[in-house]
Amino acid sequence: FDSYSEVRGGHVAAADRDRLHATIAVPIEWAGEIIGACVVFSTEPGVRFGAEDARLLGLFAKHAAIAIINARLHAEAAERERRVAVSAERERVVRDVHDTVARALGSILLHLDACDEPGGGPEHLAAARDAASKALTETRRTVLGLGPALLELHSLDDAIAMELAWVRSTTAVRSDLVRSEEHTSELQSHHD
Repeated sequence: FDSYSEVRGGHVAAADRDRLHATIAVPIEWAGEIIGACVVFSTEPGVRFGAEDARLLGLFAKHAAIAIINARLHAEAAERERRVAVSAERERVVRDVHDTVARALGSILLHLDACDEPGGGPEHLAAARDAASKALTETRRTVLGLGPALLELHSLDDAIAMELAWVRSTTAVRSDLVRSEEHTSELQSHHD
């Protein structure tokens, strides 16, 4: 066009149309589809764009297409990465909640079973209630992503003993906690 004012509609404000004179445009294409347009204006009234200008603008449009597609691919890759990270976090939470609940239920069952044994009584029922309360706290912590708090309220020996109680209640593995004289903990597991 000799002047952009000849273009009906368009994306340039009416106030700017009077200062834009020569206009040249080429499509930005990718895989046979038009994905944009590359438009150049001249503010010099006497300028006219020619075939060489159109060739250079076409070359620029090809580079613009590569840049646009590259940006889209990066955005799609970032979105896929975000979805994978969200999925992995969900799986971690499900695993952690499952592990927390399974350990807690094992400990509760261990205490409740002890209530049925001769000499078992209120102390085992209280321990089962305590284990249920701790399980609720642990489950909440896990869902919030805070992780297990076994060592926050217990010693390392107590935390390991709780884990061993869970192992004994859920498997056929006999586990014993043996403390050495230096007060370090060792775990010995034997198959029954």
